[in-house]
Amino acid sequence: MLNHIKFVVWNIRGASRKDSLRYFNKICINNKIRLLVLLEPLSDTPQLEVVRRLLGFDKAVGALNNKVWVFWYNELSLSFREMAEQLLHMHIIFSSGCSIQFSAVYARCSRVGRRELWSAMEGLAGEVLGPWLLAGDFNVISSTEERVGGSPANARNMEEFNEAIGNCGLSEVPFDGALFTWTNGRVWQRLDRAFMNQEWADGYELSHVSHLSRGWSDHAPLLINCQNGSPSKRSFRFLNVWRRHSGFMDVVQQGWATPVEGEGMSKFYNKLRAIKGCLQVWNVQIFGNIFSKVREAEAIMKQREEQFDTERDSASRAALEEAKAVYARSLALEGEYWRQKAGIKWLQVGDANSAYFHSRCRQRRNFNFVARIKDHSGTWLEDIQDIRQSAVEFFSSLFASEQHGWHSPELPFSVPQLAPADNDMLSALPDMAELKGVVFALDTYSAPGPDGFGAGFYQACWDIIQSDLLEAV
Repeated sequence: MLNHIKFVVWNIRGASRKDSLRYFNKICINNKIRLLVLLEPLSDTPQLEVVRRLLGFDKAVGALNNKVWVFWYNELSLSFREMAEQLLHMHIIFSSGCSIQFSAVYARCSRVGRRELWSAMEGLAGEVLGPWLLAGDFNVISSTEERVGGSPANARNMEEFNEAIGNCGLSEVPFDGALFTWTNGRVWQRLDRAFMNQEWADGYELSHVSHLSRGWSDHAPLLINCQNGSPSKRSFRFLNVWRRHSGFMDVVQQGWATPVEGEGMSKFYNKLRAIKGCLQVWNVQIFGNIFSKVREAEAIMKQREEQFDTERDSASRAALEEAKAVYARSLALEGEYWRQKAGIKWLQVGDANSAYFHSRCRQRRNFNFVARIKDHSGTWLEDIQDIRQSAVEFFSSLFASEQHGWHSPELPFSVPQLAPADNDMLSALPDMAELKGVVFALDTYSAPGPDGFGAGFYQACWDIIQSDLLEAV
């Protein structure tokens, strides 16, 4: 598995201009680019070799009637395939032995011309094995929000584009930077983007695209950062599926009865810590791996089907029905697990779809992923460890800073005051009924607090924890 690589795809006319070359060189050096793809260079073929030498790449090739230039280093081994005169497909093998599929796209301006591209992409989607990424100028937008100025966007163009992407089973690589990647000074559109297949999303889940400055082009360069996830310490998180197990309440009851130190909130926190340890052990030893149980239940069901097909008696039929029921329960548990992990609150139980939940989880992970940050000196940091360290240093300095004689300024108006009855109501301690109403009003699938316990735990274990929770409040 490839750990980290960056490459650039850019639609730029006049690739051999001095200003363009300086910008290429700056981007490639600053970002350690291993693969550079230029679209519509509008330079003679002999200039390809000149540009290669000036940029320092080992190899270069012109394709699609010189509409696409590709530059790379010897550490990569590339094979090419031209399709529909709008797509250059590459099989890239790295020195480590791992390989990826990458397609550079330079779409035509006409809808009819792009239909050939959509057809070629759909055919390629059925052939590609392994991680596949597409990037380039698609010459069409996917929604009206991706265009400002000029005449209204053509709905049919967007419909055909989105349909093709869906037929290929592709999802968009998250991006940062300006929304629009192309402009002529009157109209702004997002024409340039990157897509990935399922295998790419699974293997390089932290991939993202940065829209860089357009410089001397009307298109923004796409800096594609391909990165797989780094292992990190998993924090505890209460799983709602645990509540379905017959032994769950016994574990909570025994764990909650464990004597702990403290009073009020301190006591409640220590009890949660005790329960956390009990549940972690119980999950490993008793509850088991959800996904392993699904596979085991499916295998048993298949075995019982074969047995029934052979014996065809009431006993084998009953055994098969029992296996089906076990498999259905295991699938339901898996669906609830993914529903909680994906943060979906508006699906019914019967709508559970693991593939959909997987997709939502990736979207949440990509949305929450910090691709880069600027530190106090103005330097952009992209390495994960550097980002983490910078965040720690920032908040450490923020909370450690001294307060120098701050005084509340006098307000030029009077602040409304609460009536005594309202003030007494707000400051009164809640009773058990009020506390229970608040707990059970929480969404079961809402995000948990820092301790990892969500509303599902408090609601399921209310009879056990209610007294200690009221004391803590």
